[in-house]
This record gives sequence, structure tokens and C-alpha cells, in this order.
Amino acid sequence: MTEKSKSKINIKMPNDLEPKYSNGVKISHTDDEFTLSFFHKFTGSKKATMKSIVTVTPSHVKRLSKALQTSIEKYEKKYGEIGLPEEKDSSPSNVEVR
Repeated sequence: MTEKSKSKINIKMPNDLEPKYSNGVKISHTDDEFTLSFFHKFTGSKKATMKSIVTVTPSHVKRLSKALQTSIEKYEKKYGEIGLPEEKDSSPSNVEVR
């Protein structure tokens, strides 16, 4: 890790920023960007509402992937393994990759 990446960033959070809940994500990409489209699928319905769309560079999404994996490992060490329903049966997942 370089000295630049170790430095802290002062992030300003707007007062009107509202948290979003998402239980699904569609991931798509081109040669120069990844787009993560977060949505909320309603239980018992085939309807969903888009909540947020985030587009990042390939290098940033790779860093995000590594950061998520590290965070998952820490979580599972503390709370136990995260079970995935789709690994137990053939239920469809709420993650779509194209």
C-alpha cells in the first residue's frame, strides 16, 4: 500500500443524505467501467425498485472487491459463516452479473 493510499480522506456528508436499503444488485461492465445497480425486490413479487446506481473504474471495483472480502472474513470470524440460500437449494439469487 502506498503512502498516498494510507492517508485519510475528509469526507463531507450532506445533511439531506438518506440511507438506501437494497436486497439485490445488477452488475454490468464495459471495457472502462463497472456499473452496480442496487435495487429493492419486494417479497412475493416480481417487482423491484431501483435504489442507486454507482459506476466505478475497473481498478476501483477490484479494490472494492478486496475490501469486501476482507470485511466478510472479519465478520465471519466474529459472528460465524454467512450462509447463502442459493447454495442450499436452487433458489434464484438477487445478484445478477452481465
